[in-house]
Amino acid sequence: MSFMYFIILATAATLHETGQASIDTAPDAAVALRPLAGNWAYILLALGLIGSGLLAVVREKVITTVI
Repeated sequence: MSFMYFIILATAATLHETGQASIDTAPDAAVALRPLAGNWAYILLALGLIGSGLLAVVREKVITTVI
C-alpha cells in the first residue's frame, strides 16, 4: 500500500514541478513523467496501465469466485 502512495506522490511532485495542470490522454501523462523517468516514461506508463488492467481482472475474478 505504501508503495502505491509513493508512486502517486512522485507523480504529483513531477507534474507540479513541470507545471502540468491538465492531462487528457495517456501520451500526455507519459510526456509529463519524462523528467522523472527519462526516455523510459512511455514504457513505464504502458506497463503501469497494463498492470492495473490485469489487477482489475484478477480482482473481479476473485470476487465472482467467492460469491
